[in-house]
Amino acid sequence: MRKWVIIRLLALVVAFLSMVGMLTYAVFSVAGVRQKMKLLNEQSDAQLLNFDPLLVDSAYMELFREKNWLETRLILSKSDSIYLSVHLKDSLLQLEMKGVVLTQIKLIDFEYDRFFDVLSPGTYHHLFATQTQVDSTFSTIGKGPVTIKKITNINAQILSESPDTIKIMEAVHWISWLDNGVRINIEGIGTDFPDRNWHRELFWISQDLKKIARTIKQASALKLPDYYPEITLVLTDRDAKTIFRALPEKPFVAFRF
Repeated sequence: MRKWVIIRLLALVVAFLSMVGMLTYAVFSVAGVRQKMKLLNEQSDAQLLNFDPLLVDSAYMELFREKNWLETRLILSKSDSIYLSVHLKDSLLQLEMKGVVLTQIKLIDFEYDRFFDVLSPGTYHHLFATQTQVDSTFSTIGKGPVTIKKITNINAQILSESPDTIKIMEAVHWISWLDNGVRINIEGIGTDFPDRNWHRELFWISQDLKKIARTIKQASALKLPDYYPEITLVLTDRDAKTIFRALPEKPFVAFRF
């Protein structure tokens, strides 16, 4: 009897601690988002465009975002490298250079944090009306293509002009952190190898667990967790690989919400 009482007490303690942990995680996560918004709203260029909320309606914001989109692409057209432009309203992703669209890809799907829906015009301008650039990238594939050549002997390699190759089944995903604090997730859907789509789920679950662990670590030290508003773009694996390998290491990026 006493054994069951102890087990029940332990279960209650574990449940209570779990609830406290989840509540702490939620509170600190929300506080981190609020802190991010506060810091962005306090930027000097965001303050200059701090319009009267009564004058800002949906039609105004549409025109404002379109103006930002065109101005940003005009600035990027003066660069000498390939850059990425993402038009979420039309679900389009484009590779551009000198103002010329090199490749245009229709997104399978996309999603972004609600954080972007509540941006003031000034804060939107601060984030997306400048030369936003990729600061760092983590990817499941390398920049250069990888193939395995199947050779029977050295003579066959020399004589054959087109040796047999084996396709490498690559899970094509990457994460880029921009210099404005925004995170882009590129998710490749395995059209070539649909039976391996579980690799995709495993990759993103592992990234979510890392993010949760980082938040818990910061919250346990009574620090507000770092918040990186996210934009997730879903492409076919072929398109994701093409885009990744065509871009330079730290490309510029333009967005249109």
